[in-house]
Amino acid sequence: MTCEQYQMQICQLLENELRGEESSALFTHLSACSECRGFFHASLQVRAELMNAEPITAPDELDDRMRAAGLIPTERPSSRKTSIWDLRIAFPLPAAASIALLLIIGSLFVAPALFHDPQPRHEFPPDVLQLVPVEWRTPRP
Repeated sequence: MTCEQYQMQICQLLENELRGEESSALFTHLSACSECRGFFHASLQVRAELMNAEPITAPDELDDRMRAAGLIPTERPSSRKTSIWDLRIAFPLPAAASIALLLIIGSLFVAPALFHDPQPRHEFPPDVLQLVPVEWRTPRP
């Protein structure tokens, strides 16, 4: 996939429209691609700014003038479809995605240090050690 396709997936992720297997491939790509990581962080900042912005409302006389000109229907819709962003659920999603990304990237650096054993230890029964020559039994520096 190209970076442009991954950036489309970032938009889908922020809209909560990305499936699990696609999001894991996206986060794998984000750990390696600085351009897409920058796009992801910029998208999160834009979302946060939009969430904190004051809503913009058009003056009532503008609606009346547009109805008179026939540009919008004269009857108002009775039910309005509520998006997830109107419910103010959007901010936790990008925050959770950022935290998940940081945990994934951090685990790539921390895991080798935690699980690496520099010198494996083997224990043998005493009777087996008597079969090994004395020169070989001395510990290595």
